[in-house]
Amino acid sequence: MKTTIKAIYSVHIEGTPTTEDSYGIKLTKQNVRAFEGRIRVVNPGCDFFGSGASFRDYVLENPTWRSILAAAGRQIRKTGDQHHIFLEDARVVGTETDRQGRTVRLVALTLGS
Repeated sequence: MKTTIKAIYSVHIEGTPTTEDSYGIKLTKQNVRAFEGRIRVVNPGCDFFGSGASFRDYVLENPTWRSILAAAGRQIRKTGDQHHIFLEDARVVGTETDRQGRTVRLVALTLGS
C-alpha cells in the first residue's frame, strides 16, 4: 500500500518497522499500518484516574499507528485520565458485529505514565 503521509516516528512498538534517533532509541514509523481490517478502540474507564467515563471510538479501517495515537488522544480526553498518556501497547480484546453484519475487532490501548 503506497501512502502520501510523511513518516513521523514515535515511541517504539515491538514488531513494527523502526529507526533509531541520535541517542540510539528505537522509534516506530507512524504511517505503518497497525491493524488489518476494521477495529474500534474501547476502554471501560477508571474512577481512580480520570472521570470514570468509558470510551468507545468510531470504527477505523486499516488504521496506521498515527490513527491509533489519535484514538489514544480521544480516549484520554473522554476518560479524563491525564496520568496515563504514553502509548505502550494496542491489542485485540474481542469482536462485535456492526449493523451490516461485518466483524469489528475491539482494541484496548495500554497507556502508561
